[in-house]
Amino acid sequence: MLASVLETYESWNLRKVAIPSRSRLYRLDPIGIGTPLVESLTGYISRLAEAHCVTPKALISRELVSFIPKTYKTTNLFEMRSLTGALNGVGTMALDLVTVLESLTLRSDLRFLTLLTWADIFPQRRLLRARRAWCPYCYEEWYSLKDKVIYEPLIWFFEAVTLCHWHNQSLSQQCPHCKRELPPLAS
Repeated sequence: MLASVLETYESWNLRKVAIPSRSRLYRLDPIGIGTPLVESLTGYISRLAEAHCVTPKALISRELVSFIPKTYKTTNLFEMRSLTGALNGVGTMALDLVTVLESLTLRSDLRFLTLLTWADIFPQRRLLRARRAWCPYCYEEWYSLKDKVIYEPLIWFFEAVTLCHWHNQSLSQQCPHCKRELPPLAS
């Protein structure tokens, strides 16, 4: 049986779909940009490593170092414990790491996790502590909230900051279990 009327079917759009650029590392959102509790770059690296199910040491030594064009790229950043605080600061090491991380995550706001925007104002020496400091009350409060991400604010790395301004308590600088000081980046 022949159809007496031709049937019209919908047309297909055969234009190529624009596929957005893919990042090499997860495009993890930094926390608190524009607030006093902005996340530190070392804390961001730790969260990024956790998102990739690797240690911060593995993320840096196996992924990031190959993109850093400086002489310290052959040095193990975890052996340079006194310099890892410089990753949050105003120097070349912070700038290089931010540049690499921004290109690998396709983000353009990671410089705000350091003091790079204040490089002309702040001195490079004795600005940031070389070891971790934290407010256990902040961590406990964030842990109790279901959807709150636990992170390390940049303000805790300032050598001059010794108190948590929200809990009016001294920042801790020793592990409660082993009593050792912790480096800014730890495995």
